[in-house]
Amino acid sequence: MTSSDATPASRARRERDVASLVSQISFLEEEVTALRRRVTDGPRQTRALEERLAEAEGRASFLSERNDRLAETLREAREQLLTLREEIDRLAQPPSGYGIFLNRHDEDTVDIFTGGRKLRVSISPNVEMDSLLHGQEVMLNEAMNIVAATGFERAGDVVMLKEILQPVEGIPARALVIGHTDEERVVYLAETLREAPLRIGDS
Repeated sequence: MTSSDATPASRARRERDVASLVSQISFLEEEVTALRRRVTDGPRQTRALEERLAEAEGRASFLSERNDRLAETLREAREQLLTLREEIDRLAQPPSGYGIFLNRHDEDTVDIFTGGRKLRVSISPNVEMDSLLHGQEVMLNEAMNIVAATGFERAGDVVMLKEILQPVEGIPARALVIGHTDEERVVYLAETLREAPLRIGDS
């Protein structure tokens, strides 16, 4: 190969190398420009994202507070509804009657006096039978069963004691009294009167 042939070939290679380098430099410059743009735009994008995040957090807080208020309102409405239902049930109940406790028989039945009649009735588990006293007033439900114990009657006819009758097994203490029309009646003595110093003629 002659020197005249090598020179053009070398020149061609150099031109190709130069063109390749120029292309690489151009690519790198574009990449640097893109990187600079991203670096420049980064803070703005970050601020935008932070603003959107703050806005989302604010909306979430508002919705949470609103949800809490709605839950509280719903709870209060439910409580009011239950109260109204209880009041309606209470007002819808039939009237309660009263009787006078006489004596007990077993774990479930007792004798009472009500409406001029002596009845044997059942007693609610909520009432302690051992706490009932002769002559004590008791509350009756619609089925004439004892559902509550009250006190002792403070009002009634005024009578005069004529005689305390002899005790009979299984029967509460009794007395013979005279009413305001001189009518004699046999009555049961309340528990509170059994230990009292009763005398003939007391009223």
